[in-house]
Amino acid sequence: MKLKIKLLTIATALLTTMSMSANTVLTEHLCLPAGTTAQYLFGCQTLNSDGVYTDHLTDIHGNDSIVELHFSIGSPSQETLIEDSIISGQTYLFGCQAVTDATDYYDYLTNASGCDSTVHLRLKYYAPVPLCEPVTVNITDSIVEGQAYLFGCTPRTAASTYTETFTKADGCDSVVNLTLKYYVPVPPCEPVTVNITDSIVEGQAYLFGCTPR
Repeated sequence: MKLKIKLLTIATALLTTMSMSANTVLTEHLCLPAGTTAQYLFGCQTLNSDGVYTDHLTDIHGNDSIVELHFSIGSPSQETLIEDSIISGQTYLFGCQAVTDATDYYDYLTNASGCDSTVHLRLKYYAPVPLCEPVTVNITDSIVEGQAYLFGCTPRTAASTYTETFTKADGCDSVVNLTLKYYVPVPPCEPVTVNITDSIVEGQAYLFGCTPR
């Protein structure tokens, strides 16, 4: 009904203002949701498809005029949803807007059929991953002089302090400090000789070790 009233108003205005024969060209573009049939009243005609239509009107002075209507129908695009995140305090450019708050924003564009399409932005705050704190591990070990000790990917042969940095699965670093010392082996035993002098009565037994003598 709104469309019919609009066209009747235009026709009435033409009748009350034109005082001589004239041709008037009008352009009308409808944006209708998909599946909706247009009911556009032009004079005594109901329009529902694209085209050029004419109507003859007679003004209050009895003069004829021709109204030519260029009529077209388009469908608005469906709403496009965009979900994105920003760090608090960061600026996000959406259309011609620089937005900073985590909320919903809308922008309206004109599509190929001349109708508006809606872009819906759902903006959230992104919680950044906290920076890693490196983990330090201290190791003390010993080697025999001349021996090699594999630390990281490097064989170490000198008694000293070494440091290697390793990356864990979560991307954080671990620092390992190795204190390497020389190991002094215990020297082999030297045999000790002990001389014992003792006496027995003839016929008596003397236990020496596990053997009676």
